[in-house]
Amino acid sequence: MELIELEKSLPDAASIVIGQTGSRAIGNAGVATQIAQQIIYGNVTSISASGEAQVTVAIQAGDVEGVVRFLSEKGITEGDAKEFAAVVASEAPESADEPLGLKARAWLLDNLKKAAAGTWKVGVSVATDLLKEAALKYYGLK
Repeated sequence: MELIELEKSLPDAASIVIGQTGSRAIGNAGVATQIAQQIIYGNVTSISASGEAQVTVAIQAGDVEGVVRFLSEKGITEGDAKEFAAVVASEAPESADEPLGLKARAWLLDNLKKAAAGTWKVGVSVATDLLKEAALKYYGLK
């Protein structure tokens, strides 16, 4: 998560203190500090905001079933998750910054209306982030 996105979600993000904390921080600044200080190892990304929210992405590179499982658990229908995983598996990533190839971007544009209409249990921006994160993990770029 970029600092600007963090600041939008948690206005006290500017109060993040990196390093040793002598006492437990309070409020949004404490949540932001906790997120910023978490250490992540290997192919698993886990984000926790003081127990209020948690996202774990555990997809091995080339693991189509892992992509389907992750997206289904996060609120994208299983059929759509399978379609997306097949598209991602059929093409190479454009780059580490843009892991979605032409087919995956076309699929995303065709299917984001499902997030807007409530067919998926996530909103448009969250769906976009989830799909991009899944692609990054599938390709071993993150």
